[in-house]
Amino acid sequence: QRKPAEHYYIYIPSNISQKPLPVIVFLHGAGGNFKIYTWLWSQFAQKNDFIIIAPTLGFGDWSRPEGTQLVLKAIDDAAKIAQIDQKKIYLAGLSNGGRGVSRLAGQFPDKFKGLIYISPVIEPHLLNTKIFIDQWLKKPILIISGNEDDRIPIQSIEEQTKNWMSSNMNITLHLYPHEDHFLIFNQAQNIFEIISAWIKRIDL
Repeated sequence: QRKPAEHYYIYIPSNISQKPLPVIVFLHGAGGNFKIYTWLWSQFAQKNDFIIIAPTLGFGDWSRPEGTQLVLKAIDDAAKIAQIDQKKIYLAGLSNGGRGVSRLAGQFPDKFKGLIYISPVIEPHLLNTKIFIDQWLKKPILIISGNEDDRIPIQSIEEQTKNWMSSNMNITLHLYPHEDHFLIFNQAQNIFEIISAWIKRIDL
């Protein structure tokens, strides 16, 4: 919005009410912030009364420190034009976007109600620290991935999930046996149904 370096997409459902709405902040993967991501998420937003914020960080290197500030600025800026429920902000990341999710979750755990990893890059040196585990011990984390992903080995997903579960963290794992790294396109409707059901359980 303000300038190219701080660009983001925002989707506000058309049947918007007067009350603040929950938010999903979506971090794109390597290659860029393609409009199709926001288009896919808009269907989820419209059906579930969510606001979608999708920040852009160039090619998608979310290990860069400016990525963290970019996400926070996008949320603050979006709050000026939409009624955001600050207690219901979920952070989602696709592929390399998972690196941004891990960093933001570790630095600002109180900012987000839950984490959603989709075909994610897993970084155990960030996720298995005592500090991270203590911060997210009682907060929900959802992981969705494909067994035939040739970019993100399924073993890394399963090992991370096992490590977290051994610490009694609130982890939900969904694996698709015949899907690869393009799971979000091949199973979009199914993925969003999983996310919707997961969020409803959290909000009970």
